[in-house]
Amino acid sequence: MKKITIEIYDEKNLILTNNNIYNYLSGKGEVLSGGPQPRTLVLTNCVLTGSRTSITGNTSYDTTLNDTNTQYSWSAPSYPAWNAVQSAFSNGLLSVGILSGTGNPEPGNPPYTGYETGLWGSARVGIGAMDFPSAVPPVIDVQPSNQQVTIGGTLNLSVTAHGTGTLHYQWKKGGVNVGTDSASYVKVGFANTDRGTYTVNVTDDVGTTTSSGAIVTTNPSITTQPPSVSVRIGGLLSLSVVATGYAPITYQWNKGVSPIGGQTGSSLSINPFSLNDRATYTCDVTCDGNTVRSNGAIISVVPVITTQPLTQEVLINSSIRLSVGVSGYAPFTYQWKKNTVSISGATSSSYVKNNYAESDSGSYSVDVTGDGNTVSSNPAILPRVMALLLRFSRSHRL
Repeated sequence: MKKITIEIYDEKNLILTNNNIYNYLSGKGEVLSGGPQPRTLVLTNCVLTGSRTSITGNTSYDTTLNDTNTQYSWSAPSYPAWNAVQSAFSNGLLSVGILSGTGNPEPGNPPYTGYETGLWGSARVGIGAMDFPSAVPPVIDVQPSNQQVTIGGTLNLSVTAHGTGTLHYQWKKGGVNVGTDSASYVKVGFANTDRGTYTVNVTDDVGTTTSSGAIVTTNPSITTQPPSVSVRIGGLLSLSVVATGYAPITYQWNKGVSPIGGQTGSSLSINPFSLNDRATYTCDVTCDGNTVRSNGAIISVVPVITTQPLTQEVLINSSIRLSVGVSGYAPFTYQWKKNTVSISGATSSSYVKNNYAESDSGSYSVDVTGDGNTVSSNPAILPRVMALLLRFSRSHRL
């Protein structure tokens, strides 16, 4: 395990033996050992930062480790004991000055890299075990992913990373800064101009790591779906879609799950319509490498009455028969009506009335249903019986 060892020497046996500094540093989460002197503070897994701060005014700091004439200021913000050392400096318990390199190091101790003058005496600080861990920039755990966004939708990119100290983020689109200092980038009201490749720079106390590129493309949006319609045999089937996206937009109509050859426009037309054309139709809309499928348009067949019920002249106590002929998608159901009121039990293609009476005169029609669609026949008028009897009586006298 990487470690930084700081040995604090109290030449006059005043600072550490009176426990001012020892008590201040102990219990901070790392190991404080040794003594009565030298006391040794061990910091594990510390990361060397690039920041340098003068503690004693005009003292100069450098990053060259082998320059023993220069005092260094190291920072490991996430480690409490090292923060305690820095706090001790700022609170006046310790002060740091230049060491000429001609100090009086004790045998076996590492070279001194600093000299301290405390309120209760003087002490030399040695930095031992010069095994500083390599500076490691942030590590990205979860990269931002490719996105497909519809016009007017919301683009939402995110990254997950860890590192040393506080993480900062800079999102970029095509190398140009966008967004704020956040682990996520959200763009409401997506437009075609928001297409592109997005990256994010993640920065911590050590350095910066750039994410992989997230490719953002436009997803087509079908704003008008093809409707379900009913068509007569021999009629015209016409369907259409309206879509938005990144041009060019292409279309492919399907019958069931099979593409229809040659039907690659925003509209579909079949004329004349036949029973074989009865199906569910969809349209695949493609733009910017993304495809969406429309809702299914269910096409049903409207029955066609090929033979209408006929108006007749009827004699009292005679029988009448009304019938209808139909084409379309079977099976068919029937409901006969007199003066628009359904006749109970009259549910076949023919209606027979025995013992015709004057009260049976009126307007007769039939509703025919097939494939979920209903059509009504023309009315057949059955006259009043009295009028027929009068006509028969007059002709008989002649």
